[in-house]
Amino acid sequence: MKRYMDILDRYSKEIPFNIAAKQCMSQFRENVPMDQVFSDLTSMVTAPVLISYVWWVLTEAKKRGLRRLYFLARDGYILHQIAIRFCKQFNLDIDCKYLYCSRASLRLPTYHFIGEEAFTLLLIGGYSLTPKHILDRINLSKSEREKIYMDTGITDKDKILTKPEFHEFTERLRNNETYVQAVQRESLNAYHNTIGYLRQEGLMDGVPFAIVDSGWTGSMQRSLRQLLSREVRLSGIIGFYFGMFAEPKSTIDGEYLTWYFSSKSPKSILIKFNNNLLECLCAAPHGMTVGYTCSSGNYEPIMKPENLRDSVTRKLAEKQIGLVCTFTDVFLNHITFEGFSKEVLYKLSRQLLQKVMYCPSKEEALALGQFTFCDDISETYQYKLAESGQDEQLYSYLFINRIYRKFISNKKSNKYRGELFWPYGSLALSDLKPKLWYRINMYLWELLRYKLT
Repeated sequence: MKRYMDILDRYSKEIPFNIAAKQCMSQFRENVPMDQVFSDLTSMVTAPVLISYVWWVLTEAKKRGLRRLYFLARDGYILHQIAIRFCKQFNLDIDCKYLYCSRASLRLPTYHFIGEEAFTLLLIGGYSLTPKHILDRINLSKSEREKIYMDTGITDKDKILTKPEFHEFTERLRNNETYVQAVQRESLNAYHNTIGYLRQEGLMDGVPFAIVDSGWTGSMQRSLRQLLSREVRLSGIIGFYFGMFAEPKSTIDGEYLTWYFSSKSPKSILIKFNNNLLECLCAAPHGMTVGYTCSSGNYEPIMKPENLRDSVTRKLAEKQIGLVCTFTDVFLNHITFEGFSKEVLYKLSRQLLQKVMYCPSKEEALALGQFTFCDDISETYQYKLAESGQDEQLYSYLFINRIYRKFISNKKSNKYRGELFWPYGSLALSDLKPKLWYRINMYLWELLRYKLT
């Protein structure tokens, strides 16, 4: 853990993160070693990185004269907590609001009017998908499910699909009458309450605003623009993002501003970044928003019911949020708002993130790997972010094995188990050696992938 404090100490003259980190580490002492590692990582990595991002967002918002920021659920929860503390401490005239939403809740009401794009969104790939997972993205009756399975030739709804199988199944869904009609029906049903919630939260009252989120593809900004532009005149939305892997789909959706990386950033930054881990560092203490309901004229979000795995992540999130808020309160007493230095904060964040994401210790991977995660919009499955016992999958990540699967073998493997959410974390927990060799192999593959796309 010393390596992280060394980084904070190195930049202490410009940004005194080390003072807040040391105070929090002395205040939050744990009886369980793994819990202590988690708390220390929150103090030395999570808090400094997220505060750096929020400080940049608020600085840019002030320059642009933005009076309102919407922090999008759920990654925006902890960012919102940091932002309201900044605004209170420095009397910033920026209204920071938290918007309950998700990819699922914002996309669903658009499907009936965006044409073929609806099926591109609904039938997007993921790490570990089965036919059931894909159908769970839309509300279907039991009889509709059974008919779709029969029409598409699915005999095992719980089988994890290989990429060719996934492509074949989703192509059949695009042309399945039962599925297409259900999508239209559910989209129309969701539209009114979604618009009601967005209007209630002030997105249509003419106040200059921007949205704040983790990022990756910017699809939620597009969905918001599609919804709002049907109700009011809208010139585009400004979005602040931690990072973006892809270029915006269309300029009509507005402006996309990034903090840590964009699709044009050096490949070394993209390869050594794990967005799944970053999302866990931004975990919220509530479930996914699946839609909206109206009671006595008041619109409220509908949350996905919590299961046992969700409760594990919620408890971790509550602990993480509490520590980050304490860190922020201490840190703000040692800075001025104008002391923002983009170059210093960026370099510091990059050094912290690359160490924990690309080269974590076993103890660090164990502490952070306990978060449960799902990359699918339906959240019908949850797996640990990283865990031991994944040596077979890690072996398949060797460069030569991936080359063979990609360019030589066309066979559909019955042993396909999906991708790993945080490969470098799983590697740290494995018995495979030398670990440097595996990291180099994974890095080379990602480098080749970026060059081919």
